Amino acid sequence: MPVVRKVRLRHVCGDLGPFDVESTARVETLAEQAYKEWPKEGPMAVDPPLSPEEVGCIVQGKILSGLQDVESVYERYFGGYEEEQEEDVVMTMHVVVRPPKPPSKHRSKKKSQRGSRSRQQGGATTSPSSSGSQCCIVM
Repeated sequence: MPVVRKVRLRHVCGDLGPFDVESTARVETLAEQAYKEWPKEGPMAVDPPLSPEEVGCIVQGKILSGLQDVESVYERYFGGYEEEQEEDVVMTMHVVVRPPKPPSKHRSKKKSQRGSRSRQQGGATTSPSSSGSQCCIVM
C-alpha cells in the first residue's frame, strides 16, 4: 500500500506546496503538479514554465529524473526517521524552470562546405571549427 509523502517545491521566488503525493508517484508527477499550480501573479509569474517538461526538481544539487519514484527519492535523501516521525517529514526540493532541450541533429559524415575553408570578412579571419561553428579572430 503506497504511503503519502508531503513534498514542498522551493523556487528562488517562492514555494509551491506542500503537496500530498503517493510514494509510488514519479517525479514527473511532481513537475506536472507544480506546472498546474504555478502562480499566475507575483514574482514567480515572471518566468513561468510553458509545459511540465520545463519544470526540474533538484535535491542536494542533483536534477532528478522524471522516472524516479517519490519513495526512492525519500529513502535516498530524506530517510533515517522513525516510523512515528515520518508523517511529519516534509521533503523540500528545489524547483527550476529549464528551457526545453533542442532536438538532436544527426550530422552527416561528409564535411560541409562551410567547415572546409576560412574566409576573410572586414579585417577579421573566420575559421570554422569541425563542428560547423565559427570562431572570429580580430587582428
